[in-house]
This record gives sequence, C-alpha cells and structure tokens, in this order.
Amino acid sequence: MNEIRTVACIGDSITFAPSMAIFGVTEPWVDQLTAALERTARPRRGDGFRGLWRDDEWAQSGSWTQPETADPFDVAPFRRGLYSSGCAADELVWIKPATLTVHAFDIYSFPVPGAGGWQYRVDDGPWSDIPEPRAVNHDKIHRHSVDQPVGQQVTIRGHDGSAPRVAPVMGIETFSTSTEGVVVHNLGHQLQTLTQFCRASAGDPLALLDELRPDLVVVMFSNDVLFRNPDRFAHAIEALVARVAPYADVLLMTPFEQRTDRCVDDALTTAGSTELISPSALFTVTDEGKSIHGTNIAIGTQIRRVHSVERVTMTAAATGASSHGELMVASKRDRALQASYRAVTRATAEALGCPMLDLADAWQASVGAGWDAAYAAGLMSDGLHPNQNGHDDIAKRVIEALGL
Repeated sequence: MNEIRTVACIGDSITFAPSMAIFGVTEPWVDQLTAALERTARPRRGDGFRGLWRDDEWAQSGSWTQPETADPFDVAPFRRGLYSSGCAADELVWIKPATLTVHAFDIYSFPVPGAGGWQYRVDDGPWSDIPEPRAVNHDKIHRHSVDQPVGQQVTIRGHDGSAPRVAPVMGIETFSTSTEGVVVHNLGHQLQTLTQFCRASAGDPLALLDELRPDLVVVMFSNDVLFRNPDRFAHAIEALVARVAPYADVLLMTPFEQRTDRCVDDALTTAGSTELISPSALFTVTDEGKSIHGTNIAIGTQIRRVHSVERVTMTAAATGASSHGELMVASKRDRALQASYRAVTRATAEALGCPMLDLADAWQASVGAGWDAAYAAGLMSDGLHPNQNGHDDIAKRVIEALGL
C-alpha cells in the first residue's frame, strides 16, 4: 500500500457506536489504528469527520428534515444529513467530547434549494455568518472552515441574524493542529449497512469520500446479513471500490461469527409467570426482542428483558410449569448465511485485487470456531459486539495487515 496519512473506516456498531463504553470498550479498534499510524507516520492532525449519527455529540431543537433518496442533494453518509425549516431559528449543537482538542473545524453542508446565509457560534461567542455557496452545478458538498478553538460546543442555526433561513448540515470535522498529519475518519454508524451507505439515490451517497480523499478505506459490516442477499452486498462492495480507486486503497474485512440459534433443555418456567430461568442459556443483552420457542412457551413469545445470564422475562406468561423444559432462542444471523457473506466478500476482494482480513477465520485459528468459542475466550461482550479484548485483537490484526 501507498503511504497512509488519511483513512476512512466505514462500518456499523463494530466500528463506532456511542454504546461501546457501556460494554467497557474505551479504546475501540479504530482509535488503536489511529495511534499506530501516529507512531509510524506523523502526528495526528485532527479527529476527523463527526457525522450527525453520533447521538452522544449532537443535539437538535426546532424542525429539521432528512433528505430522501429521491432528492438530488441526498449526499450525506447513510442519508444522515438534516436541513432546517426556514421558518424559525432551528438549532443543531455539536457538543465537543472531553477527550478532543479542537483548534479549528470545518462545517459540512450540502446544496438544498434556497439554503444559505445561516449562522454558527462557538461556545457562548457571537453569531457568525456562513455565506451562501457559489452556484456551481457539480458542487455536492460545501465546507465552511473556522480557524477558532472550541471549548465546549458549536451551535448552528437556521437564521441569518435578521430572519430564518434554510441551513443544511451533514457534520463537522475537527482539527487539533494546523500542520499536516494523520487523520482517521470514523464513518461507523450503529445499526447500519453497506447497502445503505452505497444506496441507490438521485443524489450521490459516496460524495463525502471524494471530498475527504483518503489514502485508505477500511470496510466492515455485519448487519447486511439481515437482508439475506449476498449478491447485493457484493455489488455494493464493487461500487465502493470502483469509486475510490483513483485515490485510495481498500482493505475489506469480514466480521467474526455472531451468535446463531441455540437450544437448551434446562428451562424453568412457572405457570402464569413471565419469568424464565436457564442455567445454560447464557443470555446477553442482544437477546432482548428475540423470538423464543419451547416447553410451556406460548407461540409468538419474545424475550422482553434480560436480567442476568440465567434469567429473563418474556412478553407472555408461561402456559405451564417445568424445571427441565426445552428452550430455543432464535437468531436472524444464520451460520450458513454469515458464511455466504464472507465468501462473496472474499471472492469480490480477489476479483478486485483488494486485500482482505477475515476475522472469522482468524478467530477460528486462534480460539476455535463460532461465537461460543469467541465468547469463551473473552472476546465478546454479547451476541454481536466485541469487548475491549475483542477490539484489541481486531486492532492488532488490522495493524499487521497494513504493515504498520
């Protein structure tokens, strides 16, 4: 690979989610990759693009609208852009994480008809104008650069100081230094998919990548398996690789195996009670909402809440009592289907000449096959997500794959 200074990591909650801290993940694999690049290349220039899906960083008031795929200005990643009503001083607030140092920043917007002349302010400072962009037909994304440090927050409003205006916002990029250096853009979005990132649209969903022009794009999604369409996933990979080929290398990653259906025969139920106990079912928070079947369990019942690894409550009361009943916990992540997604990713990577890191194969070689082995080895926090040990392992393998 060429010299790596700018990286875009695209993925779902394994790449970024505000809930990582809840599972004890304080150093996600993307942050560890950033640190490795700093050690081997040059200092960090900033902390990259902060999308509106970072719910822990963005707050809004007033009326804001998300573009539709029929809109020619549908250019934000995962369709997560917003534009204000133009009828009131609608506000968006970016709240700076305590771990970030921000000496300057860029506000990213997109060309909604009638937009322009809106304002921002830093902390409790005065309102400053964001001028109307030049009318250029091929303009897809606009940046407004602000050479000013941020202590706590940046507030954006749909107002020009005299009257309400339409303000389109898709995110902010922060800089900790004015010198050239490493930037890693974490474009992970919890609950999302690659096929949504590369969606069919009247706009240009991949426009941000052209704007950022990373040297390397790292891609890993686990949620597309829910669509049960591996070929569609392969086509999304092809579209993404073709788009960034003029300026970026691509590292494709496939996730570890996530939890599949499981059956136990030690379920304890009490007639008329929603409590369900099993010493061996090993319940985790990602079991909430899953369908369950078995002895004295009414048809259509789901797990309402997980209280511990042995105890849950159900959405319907048990129809009878048993101390050793059968229990099946359903999963939408079928083992064979997950394998088929990994297979098409591997085939697509080979056809396009992209390097690939298969975490399922890697973890099978080191701890054994499947979710049960990964959980027993202390790599998983629940049925879907790695814990800190898991992130450490992923980071180590990515860093090795990149030759850092």
